[in-house]
Amino acid sequence: MNAPLTRPDLTDPLGPHTDTAQLGVPGTCHVAPDALQGIRRLQTNASRWEGAGWAGFVSSLRERGMEVIESAGTLGAYSTDAGGTAYGMPHGVVIARSARQVSQLVQCAQAHQVPVTARGGGLTTEGESVAYGGVPLNLTGMSRVLHIDLAAMTVRTEAGIFWHSLAEELRRENLDYLSAPLNLTSSVGGTLGVGGIDVNSARLGCSADQAVSLQVVTPTGDIVECSDVQNVDLFQRVILGYGQFGVITEATPRVRPYTPFECITSITRH
Repeated sequence: MNAPLTRPDLTDPLGPHTDTAQLGVPGTCHVAPDALQGIRRLQTNASRWEGAGWAGFVSSLRERGMEVIESAGTLGAYSTDAGGTAYGMPHGVVIARSARQVSQLVQCAQAHQVPVTARGGGLTTEGESVAYGGVPLNLTGMSRVLHIDLAAMTVRTEAGIFWHSLAEELRRENLDYLSAPLNLTSSVGGTLGVGGIDVNSARLGCSADQAVSLQVVTPTGDIVECSDVQNVDLFQRVILGYGQFGVITEATPRVRPYTPFECITSITRH
């Protein structure tokens, strides 16, 4: 005769028969290990990379003139994102200055099997830009506006530029972006990877809808241009791909004429 089915204890967030001591939580504590209150902060992703091959990876990058930051203070600054609920400590941080450096880093990471997490402004809310071991690739060192095409009404920019910085450059030409995230300290590349909405999105679509073309470093380290007519499959996957299919290094979004807000200073009742 089969044993009767028993209902799991749904009051225990760790699940039935969980050895909380293995998670670093006292056995009498019933708070989830990734909670923000009551216990010390713990890694929220159990699949953290443990560092095999890290020394060889760092050596390869430094041979190519790239800096790897491993100080505790810097690593702590990268341990979470704007959401504050995800937590993971990387092994080191690299700030890229060019697509070539991104390509070299990806190739070295493949050779030494080191996980790479692309990061712009760090304003994801669910841990998408948090590195659970391995290396966060900081793209904010790539923040130039490369070209404004007044005829096509587009702008070519590096992926690490923040939206407020892009807006300042566009205003000099009496232009504006079509749609950007509500927080303008997001990076352009990061926003295109996750969507991005603002007050114009109901009419104009999300930020990712404005992308005309992208320069992407693929997981094999190739630097590839993609759009709706060139390398279409890659373009469609990188947009809203959360960095899983390649690292955006340059982007060409649409722009529009600048239209300043008009403030109402008084209302006359008739």
